[in-house]
Amino acid sequence: MSNTPNDTSWDGLVTDYLKPSDLKESVGKLVCHDVEVGEKDGKPFMKIDVTTPNGLDKVWDLNKTNRSKLQELEVKSPKELIGKTIWYRVVLATNPTTKKEVDALRISKIE
Repeated sequence: MSNTPNDTSWDGLVTDYLKPSDLKESVGKLVCHDVEVGEKDGKPFMKIDVTTPNGLDKVWDLNKTNRSKLQELEVKSPKELIGKTIWYRVVLATNPTTKKEVDALRISKIE
């Protein structure tokens, strides 16, 4: 079965995005298996495939804050994350659309 999106199948179109509620701990680590970088509607995006501590395979769509943190942590390029352990923490952040506080994930370090 192909995971390439096309108009005859749902394969590759339905993605299981990582949410804070998927994680049992407010601080922990994820293993990165793949990276996708591109542009959508004129804005850059970066998604990483990760495995959670409880064995779930998820896609983490990194926001600008987390992408900037990777650069601050001196990750030389997005593909350098593949095979690395990414430490996260759950924080309260304001959703820019709803203006409500919600749980969000922040990268804290890379190993």
